[in-house]
Amino acid sequence: MEAKLSNIRLSTVVPGEVTAANTIRRCTNADLAMKFHYIKGVYFFTKEAADGLIIFELKTAMSYLLNLYSTVAGRIRRRLENNRPFIKCNDSGIRVVEAESNTTVDEWVEMKCDVSELAYSGHVLGPDLEFSPLVSIQFTRFKCGGLSVGLSWSHILGDALFASTFMNLWSKVIKGETLSQIPITINTNNTKIPVQEKTYAFRGVDLAENLWCNANNTKMVTFSLHISSKIVDRITSNANAKPFEALSAIIWKSLAKIREQHDPKIVTFCTYGSPKNEIKAQRNGHFVSRVVVDFTVSEAKVTDLAQMITNTTLNDSVLIEDFVDGENKSSDVTFYGETLTFVNIQGANLYGFELKGHKPVFVNYMMAGSGDEGVILVLQGPENCSGVLVTMTLPRDEVISLKNELQNEWYII
Repeated sequence: MEAKLSNIRLSTVVPGEVTAANTIRRCTNADLAMKFHYIKGVYFFTKEAADGLIIFELKTAMSYLLNLYSTVAGRIRRRLENNRPFIKCNDSGIRVVEAESNTTVDEWVEMKCDVSELAYSGHVLGPDLEFSPLVSIQFTRFKCGGLSVGLSWSHILGDALFASTFMNLWSKVIKGETLSQIPITINTNNTKIPVQEKTYAFRGVDLAENLWCNANNTKMVTFSLHISSKIVDRITSNANAKPFEALSAIIWKSLAKIREQHDPKIVTFCTYGSPKNEIKAQRNGHFVSRVVVDFTVSEAKVTDLAQMITNTTLNDSVLIEDFVDGENKSSDVTFYGETLTFVNIQGANLYGFELKGHKPVFVNYMMAGSGDEGVILVLQGPENCSGVLVTMTLPRDEVISLKNELQNEWYII
C-alpha cells in the first residue's frame, strides 16, 4: 500500500536553549554496532484527535524536550586520532516532514503493511554525515481527517525502548507537564558469559565512510499480523512458554520449512530490561543472545525450540563489544537480519503517546536496514483488542508461503 503523499513540507526543530559548548556523547561499541539500522514507528490517530491540532504547537513542545535531550538534536562527528564516531550536541535539530495522503487511517490499520513511508522513508545518515539529522518526525494528514505521527530514529542513539519513551515524554510536554532533566548513565553489559560457539549473530563488513545504510541482496517486504489474546493463550499453552518465546519458535520452525536447504540454525534474540530504566541509559541497552542448533529445525517440536529460546545462554552482547573494540578496526558491523532475528519490545508502552487526551488507534514499529535473513518484532497489540502485534521484514518470495503455513498449521490469520 502506498500513501501517495502530496504537499510535502520540510522543516527543522532545534532546542529552545543553547547547549553548552563542546558537549558530546561518546558512542559505546554497542551503539556503533547499530549504526546501519533505523527504528521506524508510526502512531495513527482518528479525526477526533486531529481536529484543531496545530503542528506548530507540537513542534514547540519538541523544542522544549530537546533542551533536556540535546543528543537527539546532535550530529555525527569523528575523532581525529582514530576516526571513531561520536555525537556532537550542537543543536542542529531534528527533521520534520508534513504531508497529506489520499488514503484513510482505517485503510492503513486494516492493511498492517510497511509503515516506513509514513516515517520519512528516505532517512539515512549520510552521505553528508555531519549534516544528517539523527531523528525525523513525520506528520501525515489523511483524507478522513485522521493523522499519523511517524518516527525515524537512528539506532546509534539508542534502542526501541528509549525511542518509544522519548515519544511518550514528548506527549507529556504537549499536555503541558514539566519534565526534569534525567542524568545520562552508561548502560553496558560486561558479564563474561563463556562463548561456546565461534559463530556470530552479526557480520563484519567493509568500513563505511559517510553513508550508513545496509544494502540487501534480495527484495525485502514488511507486513504485520495481529494475534488475538485467545490465540496467544492457546499458543503459549501448547508451547509451554511465554508469548515471545512461543511465537518465535513457531515462526522459526515455519520459516525452516519454507527455506528447506537453508535451514536457519543460528537465530538471534533481543530482549530488554525494565522499561523504567531505559530513559536513564539513553543507549543501546538490549540484551543480545542466540540459539545454535545442529538438527533440522523444520522437524523439531515447537515446545523444544521454545525451551531452547527461554534457556539460551550464548551472549552476543559481549561478542559485539569485543569485535568492535578488538582487532577489527577496519570493519563495521551489521546486526539485524544477518541471522534470523527476533526482537521483543512488548515492554514498551507504545500507546503512551497521546494527542488531546486521545490514544492512538494503532501503533506499529519496524526495523529498517535489516539483512536478508529477516527480522521479526513482537509488540504490544492495539489497546482496544489486546493481543500482540508481530511485524516481520522478510524476503518477498517467502511471505505468502509463511502466511499459509501460519494459518494452516497454527490457525494464525
